Amino acid sequence: MPESSKPIKFISKSITTDFNARLIDSLSKIELNLTESKVDSNSNLYKFLATKFNFYDLYYYEKVDKHSAVIFYQYDYVKAFVLISGRTEKTLNFRSIAYLSGDGEDIEMKKSKFTNGRFFCNFMSAERSFSEPLDTLYFKFEGASKLYLNKSGKISEDTIRQKRNFVRVYSKSKSIESFY
Repeated sequence: MPESSKPIKFISKSITTDFNARLIDSLSKIELNLTESKVDSNSNLYKFLATKFNFYDLYYYEKVDKHSAVIFYQYDYVKAFVLISGRTEKTLNFRSIAYLSGDGEDIEMKKSKFTNGRFFCNFMSAERSFSEPLDTLYFKFEGASKLYLNKSGKISEDTIRQKRNFVRVYSKSKSIESFY
């Protein structure tokens, strides 16, 4: 976990077990109140992640252990939780553990449950055609994975199952987001 000259503030005080769209949505609504948990733009962590992708704001969410933490960030159509691993000032690597992305038609989602030191994830990517009385989703992929820290402190992700290129029809009474 990257060190800082000032104490790092986290949004959550205890380990959250579920990282999903509802949690992402609730944090998005209180974004203006998260300033003391914001990652300093001069920090090595911020600079490291800024080279990997573009984001507006980056917030510490909670510490998982001595060398890893969960970060919340937003950019364009994406809101996500990222697990980061590091030793002192060096960030070893990171992986998304939950995200919600899309513009209405194209959607991508991932959710995770933290259990026994591992994140168990479900993920999907699809195109939605808005039709009556049912919505049709054309899935690019859907699957499950397991994330964990290996002995060297790096984050590993194993895909447990994956299904590609299929169609599902949903009732208008249930949104696809409600599953995530």
